[in-house]
Amino acid sequence: MIEDKGTIVSIDLNKGIGVKVDGVENCEVCAIKSNCGQKRGEILFLPFKDGFSIGDRVKIKIIYASLLSASVLIYLIPLLIFLIGILFSYYFFFKDFSELLKATFSFFVALFLLLPYGIFLRIYDKKKAKKIKYEIEKIV
Repeated sequence: MIEDKGTIVSIDLNKGIGVKVDGVENCEVCAIKSNCGQKRGEILFLPFKDGFSIGDRVKIKIIYASLLSASVLIYLIPLLIFLIGILFSYYFFFKDFSELLKATFSFFVALFLLLPYGIFLRIYDKKKAKKIKYEIEKIV
């Protein structure tokens, strides 16, 4: 579960509760801060819930089923596809070429193999984003 804090900036029955996100604490010391989706100042629209008013400070809990499975999908599987693509093409497709050409062609084959996975991951992410559950509570 990821927790974040923010301020309610809008309330709309159709759009939901608009929360200006403060950003995850300790962003400055995190190794992946430049690639993180938790940007400071971003407005996140959460499902409408009674009992909140504009200006309220809130804590947002983002319940994601499995951060481990997401990490595997984002990091491990592409790495394996890339390595298998390089090794397989190096030893089977380009075995009669010079070393430099084998390495170069194998690298590009491995990159090409990542394209379909990237497309799959993008589609999967859009479907999964609809299933993320949010909890919101006032900070007293």
